[in-house]
Amino acid sequence: MLSAKRPDVLYMISTPPLICLAGLLVGRLRGLPVVYGIHDLYPDIAVALNVLKRDSLITRFIDWLSLAGMRRMDRLIVLGRYAKELIVAKGIAPAKIDVLENWSDPQQDASH
Repeated sequence: MLSAKRPDVLYMISTPPLICLAGLLVGRLRGLPVVYGIHDLYPDIAVALNVLKRDSLITRFIDWLSLAGMRRMDRLIVLGRYAKELIVAKGIAPAKIDVLENWSDPQQDASH
């Protein structure tokens, strides 16, 4: 990421967990806007799958790192309004988050 031709923007997704921190570093070093596509919210997904305990030290630390990264992103892209609501509830400014649904609209008539 440091030696490639300079792009207009650095876009990354949320897998693997906390990759956003490396992306932020590269983006700042190269003077790039950084956009974070959040497909999975960490550590929330690990807690939901019983991989991590909700109030454990490691869960709180990962959550702190994740939120620190999200706060520093130029934009956040989420897959739906519920994901946006989750992130806003964690203290991230709604104006920083765009919803970009990547599935079909079940209400839309297939003949159009």
